[in-house]
Amino acid sequence: MASFVRIDFSPEVLEWALDKSGKRAQLQRQFRMLDKWLDGEVKPTLRQLEDFAKKTYVPLGVLFLRHPPREELPIANFRTFGDAIFGWEEVVCLIWPTSSLLMTLSKRPVTE
Repeated sequence: MASFVRIDFSPEVLEWALDKSGKRAQLQRQFRMLDKWLDGEVKPTLRQLEDFAKKTYVPLGVLFLRHPPREELPIANFRTFGDAIFGWEEVVCLIWPTSSLLMTLSKRPVTE
């Protein structure tokens, strides 16, 4: 019977990664044992930590720190989640030039 190696980690760092990702509800559905990890009842396996790191966009090595890293400047998260950020209206505005731009481009310099 195979035994899995359980990894020691800081629940404080896991909480930080969850807050940073902004996907707590989704991750709690994907990782059924997440609440037990945070309470310290169960330790995750290395594979589970790797998956968690990918889903939260956090480097795996950060999950082994004792305390969450201090971010002097918040790092902007420019990832989009489905149509949550851009709808079709915004995309069309980016694709189609405005009428004022077309008028500016259509004006030809007067040559004498």
